[in-house]
Amino acid sequence: MKRYPRILYFIKGVMPSAEAQEVAEEFGPNVAFRNANFVPSSGALEACDGVAGDVPETYKNLPTAEEAIEKFEAERKATNEKNAKRDAERKEQAEAAKAEAAKKAEEQAKADAEKAAKAAEANKNKTTPAKANKPADWKPNA
Repeated sequence: MKRYPRILYFIKGVMPSAEAQEVAEEFGPNVAFRNANFVPSSGALEACDGVAGDVPETYKNLPTAEEAIEKFEAERKATNEKNAKRDAERKEQAEAAKAEAAKKAEEQAKADAEKAAKAAEANKNKTTPAKANKPADWKPNA
């Protein structure tokens, strides 16, 4: 999942006011205060997802904090829906595989039972050979 958007909150001065701090808290955990008086008019911009407060001219073309958070929330919602759909499909596949395995096990058990019944029937119909009677008191060399 993408990280929470980084917001630059520009202020005029060194310390943010209590009001600015309250507003910044509403933007979430990834807010950094910057003194707008010290932002150069040219050069590289600090990486961020949105800006708020007394935004200098060089940062005016970037999305506002509200737009960045709205975009993040939409992406997070889409990701969560996609993950929920994927999880549901996986669960459905697992249940189908489980049902298929149970069906195969039942068929195998039925086949084994039929095989055992046929073997028992075959053994029932078999006659055992009669034992030869031993001659009474016969002694060959007597």
